[in-house]
Amino acid sequence: MKKKSQEFITILYGFAVLLVVFGHSHPLHSDYPGFLQRITTFVYMFHMPLFFFIAGILTAYTANNRNIGQWWKLKVKKLILPYVVLTLAAWLPKCALGAYMNDNMEISATNFVGMLLIPREGIWGHFWFIPVYLVITLLCACLYKNFTNKSAIIKIC
Repeated sequence: MKKKSQEFITILYGFAVLLVVFGHSHPLHSDYPGFLQRITTFVYMFHMPLFFFIAGILTAYTANNRNIGQWWKLKVKKLILPYVVLTLAAWLPKCALGAYMNDNMEISATNFVGMLLIPREGIWGHFWFIPVYLVITLLCACLYKNFTNKSAIIKIC
């Protein structure tokens, strides 16, 4: 990838991150003054697809020099390990204080695994994109590595 296109993708990725932060700072289910509501609605139409699209482009770039196993280990270390640790760190106090918070949270392996696999049901509902991102990028990396027409695969990812 050329240096100029790397810079453009990096800038676009930074912009996408800012849109994600903005979009999640002003959720759609809240009422805001007219102009802010229109901007929020507009940003919600594309902020996560843009983020995933750029991540797909970067996957093709970063997966180029690694086999799928190396890539998978790196992604798990960078994404899933912190996700599990943060969920555990927030889940235990929530279980302990559940009676005071009108929350039906219990300490069980089933509950914990369910929270990890269905983030909206657990502690970090706003982290739903982490498992989705991991699965999508893993699929894109597998497609990229295993097909001969890589330009078509890059366009799909």
